[in-house]
Amino acid sequence: MQDLIKMVTRTPLELRPDPALPRRPFEDEFIPVVCGSMLCRLRVWTEEEWADLQEAERPACFVHAPGLGWVGAVPLYSLN
Repeated sequence: MQDLIKMVTRTPLELRPDPALPRRPFEDEFIPVVCGSMLCRLRVWTEEEWADLQEAERPACFVHAPGLGWVGAVPLYSLN
């Protein structure tokens, strides 16, 4: 039984902006995500872009990712 147990070590991920990366690495990618009953597109906004968005223009589901910006789910259509 001991042979079947695998040890997994996790290392913390530090997000640091790399000048070699494109400013918007996910701009051309369509990454579908499900948020509740909606099919959504995953979108990343820079700090400046997020600050320029009006409260009503911001998605309902979002999270701040330090070093990356704001990540949100933009609704496309209902799955119901």
